[in-house]
Amino acid sequence: MHGGDHGRVSGTDAGPTNTGPSRADGASAVLLPVSGTGPAALTALADHYDGLLAQDGVRLRDLAYSAGALGRHLGHRRAGVVDGTAAARDWLADLRLTPPDGPAPAAGPAPLVFVFSGQGNQWPGMALGLYGSEPEARRTLDASDAVLRRTAGWSLLDAYRDPAGLDDPARLQPALVALQVAIARQLTAWGVVADAYVGHSLGELSAAAASGALDLADVLALASRRGELMREAAGSGLTALVALPADEVERRIAAHGGDAEVAAWNAPGSTLIAGDEGTVRAVVGQLTAEEVFARVLPGTVAFHSSRVEAVAGRLADRLPELRPRPADARFVSTVTGATLDGSELGPEHWADNIRRPVRFLHAVRHLLDTGHRAFVEIGAHPTLAPALNEAAEGGPVLVVPTLRRGEPERAALLTTAARLYEAGAALDFSALAPADRRPVRLRPVEEQAGGARFAPAGRVFGGLRLWRAHQRRTAGHGRFGWRGRPLASFALAADTALSALAAGVEGATPSTPTVENTPAAETPAAGPQAVDLRLEVGARLLTDGRETWAAVPVADGAVELQLLGDGGVWHIQALAEPRPATGPDRIDLAAARARATHRTPAGDHYRALAAHDLAPAAELVAELHTAPDGHTLLRLAPAPAGPARQLTDLLVHAAVLAGADRTGTALPVEFTALRAPGGAAADTAAWVLLGPAEPLPGEESARTALVLDEDGRVLAAVARLRQRRVDAEVLAKTAAEQDAEHAAEEAPREAGGGIDPAALASAPLPERTEAVTAFLREQLGRVLRLPAARIDTARPLNSLGVDSIMGLELQRRLETALRTEVKVVRLLRGDSVDDLAADLAARLAQSPADGDGPPAPVGALDDPRELERLLADMDNLSAEEIDTLMQHLATGTAEQR
Repeated sequence: MHGGDHGRVSGTDAGPTNTGPSRADGASAVLLPVSGTGPAALTALADHYDGLLAQDGVRLRDLAYSAGALGRHLGHRRAGVVDGTAAARDWLADLRLTPPDGPAPAAGPAPLVFVFSGQGNQWPGMALGLYGSEPEARRTLDASDAVLRRTAGWSLLDAYRDPAGLDDPARLQPALVALQVAIARQLTAWGVVADAYVGHSLGELSAAAASGALDLADVLALASRRGELMREAAGSGLTALVALPADEVERRIAAHGGDAEVAAWNAPGSTLIAGDEGTVRAVVGQLTAEEVFARVLPGTVAFHSSRVEAVAGRLADRLPELRPRPADARFVSTVTGATLDGSELGPEHWADNIRRPVRFLHAVRHLLDTGHRAFVEIGAHPTLAPALNEAAEGGPVLVVPTLRRGEPERAALLTTAARLYEAGAALDFSALAPADRRPVRLRPVEEQAGGARFAPAGRVFGGLRLWRAHQRRTAGHGRFGWRGRPLASFALAADTALSALAAGVEGATPSTPTVENTPAAETPAAGPQAVDLRLEVGARLLTDGRETWAAVPVADGAVELQLLGDGGVWHIQALAEPRPATGPDRIDLAAARARATHRTPAGDHYRALAAHDLAPAAELVAELHTAPDGHTLLRLAPAPAGPARQLTDLLVHAAVLAGADRTGTALPVEFTALRAPGGAAADTAAWVLLGPAEPLPGEESARTALVLDEDGRVLAAVARLRQRRVDAEVLAKTAAEQDAEHAAEEAPREAGGGIDPAALASAPLPERTEAVTAFLREQLGRVLRLPAARIDTARPLNSLGVDSIMGLELQRRLETALRTEVKVVRLLRGDSVDDLAADLAARLAQSPADGDGPPAPVGALDDPRELERLLADMDNLSAEEIDTLMQHLATGTAEQR
């Protein structure tokens, strides 16, 4: 066994498996992907990952995040669901011993079908694991709980915790539907998006909600009424599962009096029957005697037969007004066995869902005939996999379960994602990863004749790429604040990404940093014309005043955006990736204005924001014009005095303002295909045109957004602006969490854990060195997120995992506390804590005790030609030159004005 934190591992079943049957233990499980151009490359990468995990300071969650969100995903793939470093290293060792062979999988398991199981697979404690670990599932279950408290008078969450009440179908059925919708939405949040939806019996309700054909609240009310009717139908007969084709079963029923019927076509050789107790038991008895599988199912309701017809007829009278609409993707009904639009799912359909037999086999064959070969069974425990495989009649098909009875739910759902990934699916690894993760630099591996090799790295400094810092003044025109705290600027994240990518930050030679108020014309014109930008898990909503950003090169031309928070800690905020620019250069503004006939003063919306304690730095919008189709045209107010407006600010400000109502507003979390050509265009901006808000799972929506001048010329555009609802309660909770985090950061200093350079200056050298060593270990532990006791003071800092960002964070801490200069290069080359402590302790005796801070960096590079010369000759630079270069790139142009 390898050392480190222990845990367990779950492999996958798609192709050769490299793990034993054990599973990860719970909420700390992560999905670790490994992929390559061939078996040798995959094995080499597994060895590289194992080497990283063997280092102190490299955490499993960081490696899993980096391998997924920042790594490349090639044809040959394996994925392990692991809980702990030891389990991960064991899995990687198995993978190296038995690498996969054969061809790579197809480009992906699309089109993908979400298959929702029916009643009967529930178990005590189901849903609680997802509720505790998965944000999207928790939001869905909380919303379901609120609906059922309001409409039915009982708590869904209490029912999961104490499932005795779930013996009542009026509670069990909505509880199963809520869980299934939560699973579907969580998978969608991870990037597992269904192309089609189908549900077996009760599961058709979940399919309707997950596909968008019905609101979740309507479906829960429907499930409650349906369950009440099933309770009333008790005593109507029995059901049984029989391993024979339906036509043969019908002959057996006729031979025993005919008082039963086919209730479900599950598979070619699997049929459900329902009817008179005597008839059902006679058929089952005869088949059992013939050694044919047949089993009477629990309960006394003859589901999906003429015996529940009267009960089904009363369903419409008990339903609230349903509002069916077209589904977001293909919806295949097991009532009809064919595709429905979704708008047909009114009360009559749901009465048929109770009365008519379940045509599951017909629905699955319909999906197979239309090219669907990948199925994810969504439910508390898999029950439909045999039927799905049998329906395929030996053809290639992928069937993946989700939860399993009594097993940790996050690990089970991650295993679902892992199997799909191995089959070629694209996952959103940022959403899969824990919030408290940090990037690990990976070496790409290339397949070549005779084995694999690591691809040559670009020009690097000490093995680490240089990075860029950007800073903006607090009072940006497009900014909003909450109770005096600025909201973290998604617009600034976009500006930073556009500037960094255009400047070629991923290339060998980074160019000079940019600042918010640099004239737009000076922004480099080369590079990508558009960018995809999304907030990462755990991104901060509020800042502590000014914002300093780092755009860190990662993989395939992308940059990771990090925000400097309290105490000098960098927080991962967003990931940006370049893409080709698309979209119109001009629109018919006159036609858009003619359609937008309903006008609202912008003051009404600003007052709605104020009700949630949200205030803009400046009111940029004068009037809102809304069209019947949902388009909103916002007339911009004249530009106020001060710094020039930013196009990204206008996009974000308009979207937040348009989304404001009595319940809160919607903050941007993703830009798709953002393009802002720059130049003096922002000065001519006159309108912002927002498309209709498209509801998304959870509290999210998406729309298009354009900034236009008076002639309809497109100055900036977003093909898809995704937003998430927030209110004062969410922001208050965020503020409290950040206050607590800041207090925890400062507590050791307030309790005497800091250092007093004035007092130490006159202390004997051994005592001074000991105090500085302890302080350095404490600060390094905070930067590395490690206990100080685990830090070996004799090891070089770069071997402990200190990269360029951490080095500058550590430098800021040390210079602030010790009031003396600390060169970044010493933190990134070969110095250890002991080396630094000896040097700093000696210098403390000469430093003025009441100094105003560290001296300014010497030899600041004000001549761009000198900067370019140094960058081009980086490998030959002296330590002093590299330190000056790092200081200039990080802070030289970040001065506040």
